[in-house]
Amino acid sequence: MPELKGAAFRRGEAAADDVTGGVLRPVWSAEQLEAIGRIAGIAHDFNNLLLMIGASAEFLNVVTPVGDARREDIRQIREAVDKAAELTRQLVVFSRRGEWEE
Repeated sequence: MPELKGAAFRRGEAAADDVTGGVLRPVWSAEQLEAIGRIAGIAHDFNNLLLMIGASAEFLNVVTPVGDARREDIRQIREAVDKAAELTRQLVVFSRRGEWEE
């Protein structure tokens, strides 16, 4: 990688003259890397909570009789856990790659 001098260095940019055809790209600062690491840690802790909520909802689903009105509430809890788990997965992917997945 070429040595950075002057304005490009102060702006935190690095020359990428290989695949990108000379386009400048930002270099991640220590603060940005720390923030991404924190996101990954929070996502991990949140996922652990979701596992407990999901397991509890599954247990309730098993012990609640078919036809009981509370089963709809349990289904909604399980659906919310699934959606939250997907968001958590996306946060983990983002923290590893620095890009959001749809």
